[in-house]
Amino acid sequence: MAPALLLTLLTAEPTFVPDGTVDGFTIERREVPNSPFSEVRVSTTTSATVPALCDALYGDGSFDPTEPDLKARTVLMEDAGVRIVHDEIAPAVVSRRDYVIERTVQRTATDCFVRYHSITHPAAPVRDGIVRITKLWGSYHFETLPSGQTRATSVTFSDPAGSVPAFLVRGPQRDAAIAWMKRLIAKARAVSPR
Repeated sequence: MAPALLLTLLTAEPTFVPDGTVDGFTIERREVPNSPFSEVRVSTTTSATVPALCDALYGDGSFDPTEPDLKARTVLMEDAGVRIVHDEIAPAVVSRRDYVIERTVQRTATDCFVRYHSITHPAAPVRDGIVRITKLWGSYHFETLPSGQTRATSVTFSDPAGSVPAFLVRGPQRDAAIAWMKRLIAKARAVSPR
């Protein structure tokens, strides 16, 4: 019995730990094995509806010039709730980056779940002068609560690649996770019924 318990403890996934609250958003952080970077979870309750939040997040995949740091976006494939997108970004402090992600969306009448993770794709080869991000994943979950409000939760992880020290990235990654959730809620509220 003891060896099984020890094996369970050794292989258990790290848990999220509190990392503060900002403007009604709860922030948590979870260590990722073999990485100096952490997953960040942001959650809140909002009056924005699940369909509006899901549409604001998943959208039609087109380039959005108001999206922070986004310089180019190409939809490489779209099929029944699965979309593969190649994005190029220009963060303020580091050189240009790009990534290819596969997004999936699952919708019901009361919730929406979007997952994404980085992949390789032959239509988006690595280019000189742009650092390819290969470790990127996350999810968004929007669920209708009995009160009629919506619980919105995001989990994000990004290893910026290149030689960027983790201590320079932790704060900006946390801030970006909060900013993304605020942006989604603002877009959704603009179209949600009052």
